[in-house]
Amino acid sequence: MLQSRGNRLPGLNIEKFTFVLTDGMSTDRKSTAAEALSLRSLSTVVVVGIGQMVSHEELQRIASPPDEFTMSYVFAVKNFDSLHSLIDRLIDATCGKCSTRSRTDIIALIDDLSTSNMTSSE
Repeated sequence: MLQSRGNRLPGLNIEKFTFVLTDGMSTDRKSTAAEALSLRSLSTVVVVGIGQMVSHEELQRIASPPDEFTMSYVFAVKNFDSLHSLIDRLIDATCGKCSTRSRTDIIALIDDLSTSNMTSSE
């Protein structure tokens, strides 16, 4: 999983966000809930459900709870082509927690196990 400090010096209080893009229909809901809990302990988790059949209940279980900066860290779009329509809302939901002059790390993780020989432990 993600290192809690990365290469940052201790004491810098860097805000961490994880963006999860999902169809919201995991094959193992218990495992998904456990992994989401672990991820939420390391960062604020923003979830984007993609598709017509998204389970909003599952998206809520994955995302961080609302706080003083945003009413919800859960978003949904009908398809990948619609992702651009969320940019302003995602900025509004996350940028209030960040200092305007803070360093930012952006990490993209792509889960494509259906076309890979990787196992979940790799």
